[in-house]
Amino acid sequence: MIRPRKMKQIEMTVLERDVDRVIEFLGKRGIMQFSEKDTSIEKHSSEKDDVGEARVNAEKTSTHTQENLEKLKTVAAYLEIELPTEPEKTAGLPAKGEEELCEQIVNTVNAVSKVEHEKNLERQKIEATLTESKSFANLNAPFKELDQLSYLTLRVGRLDPQSRKEMQETLTDRVVIVPLDDERVLAAASRRGRFALDSELKKRSFMPIAIPEGYKGIPEELLASLENRIKQMERELQGIAKQKVRLHNEYEKSLKSLVSSHLMATQVEKLKTRLVSTKSVYMLSGWVPSDAIIDLVDGLSKLTDGRVAVRAFDPDEVKSIKDGTEKVPVSLKHGRFVEGF
Repeated sequence: MIRPRKMKQIEMTVLERDVDRVIEFLGKRGIMQFSEKDTSIEKHSSEKDDVGEARVNAEKTSTHTQENLEKLKTVAAYLEIELPTEPEKTAGLPAKGEEELCEQIVNTVNAVSKVEHEKNLERQKIEATLTESKSFANLNAPFKELDQLSYLTLRVGRLDPQSRKEMQETLTDRVVIVPLDDERVLAAASRRGRFALDSELKKRSFMPIAIPEGYKGIPEELLASLENRIKQMERELQGIAKQKVRLHNEYEKSLKSLVSSHLMATQVEKLKTRLVSTKSVYMLSGWVPSDAIIDLVDGLSKLTDGRVAVRAFDPDEVKSIKDGTEKVPVSLKHGRFVEGF
């Protein structure tokens, strides 16, 4: 037979250095239900300056945690890793070293993502250039006039490898540069990008190679170079796809653990913004079964090395009960005071 358990309201004074671990402890034990009364910091604290600083610090921590969480979600989506939406049962707050691990994973995956994005863009531009070039391959018009007839501006000449790289980075969304051999390149741009292309080539000592006078259509050598470059892009993208699979397997467990701990940290920070606090102290107030208080206090004392003060009140001693603004909880069956614990 289920019987209601006698409840008591408790108030805990916890140092700022211990509050995260105390909230984590209470959440995992599922033993405390926070009071329904207003716990607004502005209304309860007289130390306005300390409260303001505590509020700012809490918001900074919360923002940083949320930023890390979003970064982790982004890289997990890229690696096609399914993440938990709530903290796992074994999850704790972010441990020492997790910040560095988070940064390492995010930087590694973002670097791969950036390269893949750039390779895809380059492949698309080369494919567009090849398609346009093939359209005019058999056109009975001199090569030098094709850039007047088509949507392409084509330049063939000598350009050193470093200049090629710099040009590609500078005009990444407007120009495609295809190596023909160790010295020669084909540079292509849309009609709108002609001025930018010619300006960059001039700055980088580009040496044009003359196409034989009267040559008509597009030289087969240029078409072959574009096709070979596309094949090379496809091979490189296949290599990146394999790298993504490796990173998926390597980081899946760590990403799930990191996200779980950051979800818990987010919930803890959210709860802290509702608590009465000063610069160095937090006040936690809520309802606990009477027969669980001794064990609870013992556990908190061990957790904080005795740096916690707890007061307990019978329902008839609590003013908010007397004036009807709060009711005594009847049951703690759900055992949760923060969603996700």
